[in-house]
Amino acid sequence: MAKVFNIWKALRGASDGEGEIFINNNQYKDLIYTVPWYNLFVSMSIGLASFCVISIFPYLKSCNHILKFEIGIDDLIDDLHESMGSGNYSKSTSIMFALVDGALSAIQAKIDEPLDKIDNMIFYFIADSIPKQVAKSDRYSPDIIITRYCTFALSATNASMDKIASKAAANLASFVQFITNENIRDMAPAQIIVTLSKIGTISIENDLDRTSQASLSSLLKIYSITSSNKDYEYDSEQANTYFWIGAAHLIKNCPDKEYMIMSIIKGMGIDNALPKCNIGYI
Repeated sequence: MAKVFNIWKALRGASDGEGEIFINNNQYKDLIYTVPWYNLFVSMSIGLASFCVISIFPYLKSCNHILKFEIGIDDLIDDLHESMGSGNYSKSTSIMFALVDGALSAIQAKIDEPLDKIDNMIFYFIADSIPKQVAKSDRYSPDIIITRYCTFALSATNASMDKIASKAAANLASFVQFITNENIRDMAPAQIIVTLSKIGTISIENDLDRTSQASLSSLLKIYSITSSNKDYEYDSEQANTYFWIGAAHLIKNCPDKEYMIMSIIKGMGIDNALPKCNIGYI
C-alpha cells in the first residue's frame, strides 16, 4: 500500500509542476527516481507530432504533383482548345505562357511525364497561329511563344532530358518552315538558329546523342529551307555557319562520331550543294 502511495505521490508532484521528485525510502529503494514526467510527456508528444508531419510529406508531394502536372495541365489544355476554337487568341497566348511555365517547373523537378503533352500543345498552337498571323500586337505575337519555347528547349538540354530536348530541336526547325512559308519578316529565324547552336554545344559536351544529331539536322534543315529564298539569305548563311561549327565541335569532342556528320548531310540530300566553312576541324 505504501508503495502505491509513493508512486501516486510522485505522479501528483510531477503533474503539479513540482519538478523533480525524490523518493527516499530505504524499504523501497527501487522507487528512488528523478521523474521529469511532464517534460517527458511533452517531448514524446512533440516527437510523435513531428514524425506524423514528416511522414505525410511524400503524400503531400504526390498530391501536389497530381494537382499541378496532371489535373492542372489537362485543364489548361482543355481551355486552350476552347479558346482557339472560339478565336480568342489573346486568352490562348496567356494559357501558352502558363503551359511553358509548367513545363519549366517539370524540368526543374525532373518530372518528364507531362512534358511531351505540353510540347505537343505548344507545337500545335504555333503551327496554327503563324499561318493565320492571328496577333498583330507584340504582346500576343506567336514570336513571344517561340522565344519561350527556345528557353524550354535549352532547359531540357541542360537537364539532360535527351528525348524531350531532341524533339524540341526538331520542332524549332519546323517553326522556321512555318515562318518562311508565310514570309513573315518580323519573325526572323535568327533566334532559333542561335538556340539550336547552343543546344548542340551542350548536348555534345554531355553526350546526348539524340539531341546532338537533332540540333545539327535542324540547322541543316533551316539552311535548306532558307537557301532558296533571297529574303532569308542572312539566315541561310547563319544556319550553314552554325552547322559547321557544331560539326567541328562534335568531331573535336567525339572523334568516333564523325560519321554522324556525313550521315546527316546525305540524309538531307544536299551533300553537293552545302558550302563548307573554314572552321578548323572540318
